[in-house]
Order: sequence, then C-alpha cells, then structure tokens
Amino acid sequence: MNILALETSSQTASVALLAGERVFLAQVAASAGASSQVLPLVTRLLAQAGLTMAQLDAIAYGAGPGAFTGVRVACALAQGLAFGLKVPVVGINTLEALAEGVRLHQPVSVGACVYAAIDARMDELYVAAYTLRADQTWQTVIEPQLVARASAPAVPAGAIVVGNGMDAVDAVMPSAQAVARLAARVLQATPHPSAQFAAKHAQPLYLRNKVAFTSDERARGLHRPHHPTSLATA
Repeated sequence: MNILALETSSQTASVALLAGERVFLAQVAASAGASSQVLPLVTRLLAQAGLTMAQLDAIAYGAGPGAFTGVRVACALAQGLAFGLKVPVVGINTLEALAEGVRLHQPVSVGACVYAAIDARMDELYVAAYTLRADQTWQTVIEPQLVARASAPAVPAGAIVVGNGMDAVDAVMPSAQAVARLAARVLQATPHPSAQFAAKHAQPLYLRNKVAFTSDERARGLHRPHHPTSLATA
C-alpha cells in the first residue's frame, strides 16, 4: 500500500510517503505559504520512491486540532489530491498522531499511556490521552478537548507527556510519518475504505472557533499566559 501523508498543523510542515515497507520523509518550517511548500515535497518524495501520483492508494492528513490555517491547508491539499486520484482520504487527529510519534523515538510497551498537550494559545491547551493496546492501536482514555491551561485534566500516573503545551516535557510535535502509520492501520481495518473515506467527507477538526483575543480582552490583560507551576498527576 502506498500512502501519502501531509501534516501542517504546527510550526513544521511535513510530508511522508509509505511505499510498501519503505518510508520517505521531508519537512520544512511552516509559513503563510505552506501550500506552495508542501507540493514540491510531495513531488520530491514520489521521485525518491520511484512512484507516480497514480500509484498512490490513499492520502492522509493531520486533521487537527492545531493551527487553524495549517489544518485547513493539509485538509484542502489532501482532499484535492484524493478527488483527482479517486482514492480514500483519511484525517488523523493530531493528538493521537503525537502519541504515535512517541513510538518513532522510543519503545512503548503495551498498556503504556501517552498524554498529549498542544499549546492552543490564549492560555489554553488541546489535550488527550491514549493507552497502547495489544494490537498496537491506541485506546482513548481522555477525549480530545480544549481546556484552560490551569484546569487541564490530570496526567495519569506514569504517563509519557508529549507536545509543546506544558513545560519540562518532550516537545515532539505531530509528524506526517505518524499520520501515515495511523492511516495505514485505519485503512487495513476498513472493509470498504473508498466509500467510508471518500474525499467529499474530508474536513478539519476544530475544537474551538475563536483564534485570538479581542482588543478589549488584551487591554484587560487576558492575553498574558498564567502557567501552572507543575502538572497535576492522577
């Protein structure tokens, strides 16, 4: 199976190509022109793998939560490519991609818990937690949610904490390689992926609609972060 994955929800835009057992990766610093940066990376990886666009079996993308513009870019590019190629398109939650990304850097045992936290600005966090099942899929133990930084759900005892949302933790961010790996498992477990993951269904995952403080809120000092001194542990 050949899967192209796009992830642009954070400060880094990355592209991954799973070509059978081979993995090809590329990334750049995300910017306002992320869409124009990503497509040349796609072309480069296909050339490295010796594949054409027509040989892709599916497109995956980081659906969010994350930077509003970034998740829209990945979704729009993935949807456009999938429409043209008539292949499934799979959106992957970026918090789960964070959990999967841990396994790209270290061994993770069955039953281990990963607590993912992404800075959502405005003194808020996107958080979720997952445990690793025996079949190597992730079980949600804390649903993805937007929370005030000071009232984030307690970190389960012994959990691996990742993301840029909290101090003194692994600042790994969502990657296209993690998105591709998760998408591959989803597709393998789905009897008719072309119908369930049709391009027309692709959409970003937003946990909120407000992206910045108003002028009045900034005047009242609400834009100033109020970081907790430590993480609460369950």
